Amino acid sequence: MNKRKSMFSWLQRQKADIAFLQETYSTCDVVDKWRFQWPGKIFHSHGTNHSKGVMILVSDKLQFELKSEIQDKDGRYILIDAVIQDSSFLLLNIYSPNNTAEQCTFFLGILNTLEEATHDSSRQLIIGGILMLI
Repeated sequence: MNKRKSMFSWLQRQKADIAFLQETYSTCDVVDKWRFQWPGKIFHSHGTNHSKGVMILVSDKLQFELKSEIQDKDGRYILIDAVIQDSSFLLLNIYSPNNTAEQCTFFLGILNTLEEATHDSSRQLIIGGILMLI
């Protein structure tokens, strides 16, 4: 709890417009509480309260329009299609598996998801996260 509050406070002091977090260990109940602590939008893909989970935080100071959101059911990635300050973006936050065989399947799935999402080449793609390539 203190770690999360400290992270949100630090991001606010840094005047972060967008932040990508991994290993959030989030659940639906917890994210509802976090909405009171982060002054902006929270997009998430839940893992469990002991593993995984990714989140994208967007400052309330940005002009932001969500077009679509794809959440991985395993809490490994989230893809946001948005218009930010009148420019189109795809924001992809990744937390890859540790196992080599799982990584191959995971990244092929990410590639397929991106190919489907990037049919409009006018959008900028921003990828962040933990990519553990063994």
